[in-house]
Amino acid sequence: MLSFASVPLRPDDPNTIRNLILAMIAGLTLGAGVVVILESLDTKIRDVRQAQRMVSVDVLGVIPKQKSSRNSRGRGKDGSSGSDPFQEAFGGLRTSLRYSTILDRD
Repeated sequence: MLSFASVPLRPDDPNTIRNLILAMIAGLTLGAGVVVILESLDTKIRDVRQAQRMVSVDVLGVIPKQKSSRNSRGRGKDGSSGSDPFQEAFGGLRTSLRYSTILDRD
């Protein structure tokens, strides 16, 4: 059975201001929730002090992250065997280990 549409009593007008406010509140809440979840899942050690607090021991050295490159292994950018920060970090760690073992004997 078919029926005819009834004529509305007033025009249908969306409440734009209310919709914008609700969208802003929902967006900010969702964004803040995602940030809190991502920060709670992050377990990276950012600096030396944070590592010392985690293990309650002094840090002897820090080795930087290095991108692997087959042709530059042990050589500088120009092909010479100069020292780069990665090699310097291992040298500093070796020195710290040597001094720590000497100090432990006393």
